[in-house]
Amino acid sequence: MNIKKMGRNGQNFVKKRERRAGKMRCGKAANSSNFLVLISLPRGKPRVAWICDSKVVQWERGDDRVQTKEILLKLRIQNGWSQEDLAERVYVTRQAVSRWENGETVPNTETLKLLSKLFDVSINTLLGSPHSLVCQCCGMPLEDQVMSREADGSLNEEYCQWCYADGQFVYTSLEQLIDFLVEHMSNEHWPKDQMRAYLQGMLPTLQYWKAIAQENLEKEK
Repeated sequence: MNIKKMGRNGQNFVKKRERRAGKMRCGKAANSSNFLVLISLPRGKPRVAWICDSKVVQWERGDDRVQTKEILLKLRIQNGWSQEDLAERVYVTRQAVSRWENGETVPNTETLKLLSKLFDVSINTLLGSPHSLVCQCCGMPLEDQVMSREADGSLNEEYCQWCYADGQFVYTSLEQLIDFLVEHMSNEHWPKDQMRAYLQGMLPTLQYWKAIAQENLEKEK
């Protein structure tokens, strides 16, 4: 697959290196650390990927996914806490933490929320990233560093920080978002008309725009 150029802010995408194992190329945009790129797949179907701080934020994962027990152990040690320290912070027993780190059990939903806020990582990350999350507004692959946040600072695992910020959605019009993406993603391989047609078919399948469409239908009744 080849990554075509075009930055989020219009900067040129410069091809730097090729990772053959992952069959992808990645690079850095001049004067920009966050930008989106268009990937042309062999079958001719475009796919959107995003670069954050010069790194591809999400690609297909292999079978060597880190397990929850390893993640919790690493995060606890990084913070210099004992099992007792962590247990006190999330209102469980030391034995519960020990069982997590031994892989005997995993935290329940409410405890995962506390751990997510405590360690400032997403629940998806705590669980070993079993899901390939995408922003339900623009389709951007979601990793912790680009996720949006709620007013209390907790991570919102449904939207990227550019579509949802401070409890507010940035885009309320589908055409507004499409216009932005077409302007910054189209190139000689994917002209504006072709890119617009693709986005008009893909974006309405995301949960945010489905909800908007449903609201508009109810208003018309």
